[in-house]
Amino acid sequence: MQDIQPKQLNNNELLRYVYIMGFDKVSPDWIETLVERMVELIDRNENLFNEGFEDGFEDGFAQGIEHANDDFK
Repeated sequence: MQDIQPKQLNNNELLRYVYIMGFDKVSPDWIETLVERMVELIDRNENLFNEGFEDGFEDGFAQGIEHANDDFK
């Protein structure tokens, strides 16, 4: 296991390796790589959520206005 480098592992493998080995037992490179990956995932998920939320809100708002105006037609 000594030859394994953190950049060789996918996110799931990296997280589980660090968890199994112990945070205090792995080198700082492992923790740094893990944190970098987590930041990327969080940023990507927040961007996807925000884009989807704004689009959904705008669509829902437009449909609500249209429905409210139905009474005046």
